[in-house]
Amino acid sequence: MKIGLNKKILIAGLSMILVFTMLFWESNKAIEQLTDDIVLSNQLSKLTQITTLLKKSAEQYDINAPRDYDSYNRDVKVYFQSLKENLNTLSVLVEEIPIQYFNRNKITNILLKSSLIAENNNAFNKLSSSYIVFNKMFWEKIGSNLGEPRLEWANSYILEDESSFLYLSDQANLKFHKLVIYQRKATQWLIRITGITFVLSLLMLIVWFNQSVVKRIIKVAHGCRKVASGDFGYQISDKGSDEIKDLVQDFNHLSGVSKSILSLVNKLQIVKSKQAVVNIILRETRDIIVGLTSLYLITKTENIATVQLMSPDIDTDSFVGKQILEDDSSISWKNNTTLNELQIDDTFLHTVSNKKSNFIKFLFHRKNIKSTLIIYLEHKGQTGFLIFGKQMKSGFNEQEISILSGLNSLFATAILAD
Repeated sequence: MKIGLNKKILIAGLSMILVFTMLFWESNKAIEQLTDDIVLSNQLSKLTQITTLLKKSAEQYDINAPRDYDSYNRDVKVYFQSLKENLNTLSVLVEEIPIQYFNRNKITNILLKSSLIAENNNAFNKLSSSYIVFNKMFWEKIGSNLGEPRLEWANSYILEDESSFLYLSDQANLKFHKLVIYQRKATQWLIRITGITFVLSLLMLIVWFNQSVVKRIIKVAHGCRKVASGDFGYQISDKGSDEIKDLVQDFNHLSGVSKSILSLVNKLQIVKSKQAVVNIILRETRDIIVGLTSLYLITKTENIATVQLMSPDIDTDSFVGKQILEDDSSISWKNNTTLNELQIDDTFLHTVSNKKSNFIKFLFHRKNIKSTLIIYLEHKGQTGFLIFGKQMKSGFNEQEISILSGLNSLFATAILAD
């Protein structure tokens, strides 16, 4: 399957953009998650500060436990009020923190150790369940009469930490802090990988472009300079399958054609007989024209056209000297047009539709010529026709017609000159 150069460049560019976009997207997600994790870590630190404050306040209360009614009333107003405020803050934090943790972007977890994720999942689950027990048991210890709370019972419960909530809050904070450290390292690593990948991809694209495009074009330019300096026939090798390959093939063909034309010109200058001229023309143009099999020279004197020469010069008895009627379309087409060549892709269909194509019909039946190109020759008042024949219906392409027509004056001088 042939892939054009523009498609190759497009695929290479899109591949690079796709890889970089995926890495950039992953890096951006990791940065966003790290930012959220830092916020969550701050909330956990606040939770730990409050639980630490609860323990210190409980320890202080245990040391200075009230011994009379006045001090008890004072503690109800101050200590119990502080407890309620701290517990309200704890309630909000314990409700929000697990939700934020379990809503973390799961994609970024691939950057972390699975054991670390499992440890934190377990810690936050225990934190939530232990707080439910802690909150329930605390208020049971306080009692139903909030005007006269059982502060000593509640304080003992806090100190003993029977639900392990205070301990588990510290553990959750430590474990998540460890996760944040790993998340920061992973994010930094991913950012570096993204940058390195972008640079390497860009370098690979430059190297690929240099190998696949620049160097091959330089080879073509070098070939053009070689031909321009006179090295006709110089060929370029190329293993590609794109427009540059087509360019190389066209160059090689043009270089080969130039060599053949130069060889033709040189040989025509040294031969003397017209038969040799016709033979050389056929032999040299076969290197240019694919499938060329025969060549016929028709000269015209006054109103009589005669087959004078043919190549290859075998079986000439039925051809050489054969006269062609003046109204034969093989030669009369020139009377009504300024064109110097007539192309017939399918001689059979041509003779069917044109009853006056007697000579073309003769060639079709006697030599199996299926397509022809007739070149009109004129030199110093003398006129004639060169008929190139192929035994295939593919006919002559535009490039072949252009080459043979361009050699018109050379053919006319070599053949019609006295």
